[in-house]
Amino acid sequence: MLKQESDLTIYFANETGEYLVPVVYGFTIDNSSSSMEEYIVSQLIAGPKTKDAYATMSKDVKVLSITTSDKICYVNFSSSFLSQNQPVSDELMVYSIVNSLCQLPYVNSVQFMVESESDIMLHKTFDLSQPLRRKTDLIRK
Repeated sequence: MLKQESDLTIYFANETGEYLVPVVYGFTIDNSSSSMEEYIVSQLIAGPKTKDAYATMSKDVKVLSITTSDKICYVNFSSSFLSQNQPVSDELMVYSIVNSLCQLPYVNSVQFMVESESDIMLHKTFDLSQPLRRKTDLIRK
């Protein structure tokens, strides 16, 4: 099978944790690799590979599944997602995921799930029960 290279933009926090900054990653499409969605979320959990960007998620977060249907990407996390002590605000962490996934041409919104449940609140303040769309006002170059 022919391998195909693709550039993906993944959004991490800036130094002050106020905004998202783009970091471009190369992704090789082949039969054995994970999906682009899985790759994006795994890189967000691993943290950036550059000194100009900062992690938005805890490395302890586990993904149970990621599927895309009807332009909605469903990201199903383990319960560790709700109890993580991430280094940035809930909004910045959530939109690092949403903005990174919504750059894919076949994803318009992201539905967060925890243990297959979608009616969830993050830290009792951030409602994740509905699919979220890209939020560009958080992005700085």
